[in-house]
Amino acid sequence: MAFEDKEESCCDSDNSGRSDNDTTSEEFFEGQEKTLEVWFHPQHKHKDVRHVGKSLAHGDLRLMTRDQINNILELAKCSILEEHHNNHIHSFVLSESSLFITATRIILKTCGQTTLLDALPAIITHAKSVGLESVEEVIYTRREFLRPHEQVGIHTSFEKEAKYLQEYLGGGHCCSYGKENTTNQWYLFMLNSPLRSHTHPDTTIEILMSDIEEDALALFFKGEHGAKEVTELSKINTLVLQQDGEGVVDIKEFLFEPCGYSCNGIVEDAYFTLHITPQKEFSFISFETDIILDDYTSLFSRVLDLFRPKNVIVNVLANKHCKFSHAKDSFNFKAIEAKGFNSVAEEEEDFECVTVSYAHFKKNTLTQ
Repeated sequence: MAFEDKEESCCDSDNSGRSDNDTTSEEFFEGQEKTLEVWFHPQHKHKDVRHVGKSLAHGDLRLMTRDQINNILELAKCSILEEHHNNHIHSFVLSESSLFITATRIILKTCGQTTLLDALPAIITHAKSVGLESVEEVIYTRREFLRPHEQVGIHTSFEKEAKYLQEYLGGGHCCSYGKENTTNQWYLFMLNSPLRSHTHPDTTIEILMSDIEEDALALFFKGEHGAKEVTELSKINTLVLQQDGEGVVDIKEFLFEPCGYSCNGIVEDAYFTLHITPQKEFSFISFETDIILDDYTSLFSRVLDLFRPKNVIVNVLANKHCKFSHAKDSFNFKAIEAKGFNSVAEEEEDFECVTVSYAHFKKNTLTQ
């Protein structure tokens, strides 16, 4: 459900008392991520491309200094571990997930007890310093946390997060999808400016997996293999195939001590990012990409085949320029059910510029 009025409550309740999937491990880590995506109105007229290419002119987020980037990350309570760039995207693997910067868009995804929304004012301030004065779109999403009460500040509930965003930005829609008061609940905040200039296809698909088979997670405990070897042995490097886009996928990865794995992949003007929390009691994997496809069924299937989760949430945001008419048509539900999954919930929403779909699948144990 969506709320238009910025004075209206954005959630029915605070989920800090929710007890499903509760864990007692002293080594608990909150793998569920917060994701903030901010688009700025371009200062120059560019042809119909998603990300301005190699030339760095005034009005380009990639002109931000390292000190400015570090300031944003310090506020969010994370830091850079690895980085790689191409002519379109600056990509950073973080101590808690990922950062992507293009000419007019920044995507910051953080897990653990990070304070992601504390970084929003700095993002807007530093964007102004490189000539980007007008915010075009803000999107904030996350799944319900396993332990919301252990989050910091406003991140203990979506109601607090949405209130902050609406007050700071002066409006916006806030929505909740999936069964309330469970970790399968997914939250969305979205603000679109009348200046929104997108005239090209733009889709983001996010696949959130939990209750994962132990043998699918064994490689992601630090041992005899390095991070690059783990990428290849696990076949993560085959998830986004070359024919899905133009050019070769460039992957930068990091293997944590004693366990955990993150990687970013960039291919021309698109990215994918993958994060793995492998501990059995609170296993969690997230995969996200904005690569443009006519149909995401094959990609979705490859992710499921690789990690074999028992619980899956897939969220798709697509603008009105995509080949499919609605985000819900981005993949074939029957093809996923044919892989032994039961569809638990399906929801969809239409905004002025974007369509949204939420789907929750559970593995049918009778098919195993």
